Amino acid sequence: MTIHLNAVNLGAMKMVLTQFDSESEDAMALRFGKPSKKRNEWVFEFTRDPGLLHQYHLICQREAEKAFDDVSYLADKKADDRRDSILIVRRGNFCVGGARISTKSPRQPYPLPLEIDGFAIAEHFPVWEQQQKRYGQISGFCLLEEFRSVDIEHRMLQQLYRKMVALNLNVIFTLSEATDTQTNSWNYTAMGLNDVKIHQDINLSVYPPYAGRSLCLMSGEIDAALVDSTADIVIKKADFALERL
Repeated sequence: MTIHLNAVNLGAMKMVLTQFDSESEDAMALRFGKPSKKRNEWVFEFTRDPGLLHQYHLICQREAEKAFDDVSYLADKKADDRRDSILIVRRGNFCVGGARISTKSPRQPYPLPLEIDGFAIAEHFPVWEQQQKRYGQISGFCLLEEFRSVDIEHRMLQQLYRKMVALNLNVIFTLSEATDTQTNSWNYTAMGLNDVKIHQDINLSVYPPYAGRSLCLMSGEIDAALVDSTADIVIKKADFALERL
């Protein structure tokens, strides 16, 4: 049998070959292979993989656009990727959310995300500077809406706590809208943090996405002995987050 290849046939073959070459091995496996048990498992990991970080930033932007009019502040977040510890939640190579921990210490005096326009944690807690305590901030906590569940969020909190212990942090901060402080207090307690406080007496700077909204500074102390005994608290508010963005 003779096969006659005209321009149309050649064009079709070229398109098929191009599509095949452009698909990754993982994508081909998902389309044509048998379901992999490993690929369906949830993975919670701290990573610097550029592909996963790119997906994480897109999720942050997508969620921010739902809540804020101005999301230009997110452009500065990418510059902190090398300094921060970024938690990624993924299934296979598909990222569904994450969070970041920024740290500050005498050896790493980089400002935390909340330290803008002259605001400095050290001015409000001078004793810590004398004791050379290490502290940090949790931010960028986000999940795609269709994957939000108490189980996944609880496991994210556990991983964040373990990382804080590994980083030798003494205290962790986060920003909270005044209407969410009770929920965020539950989150902190669920992580195993001690002496959770809402610092309503501290005046914060005006943060671009939160203009016109009331913000509070929250803190919790870290006890390494509690890393494997995170409290089993059922959070009734399904859509909770330590700090959305």
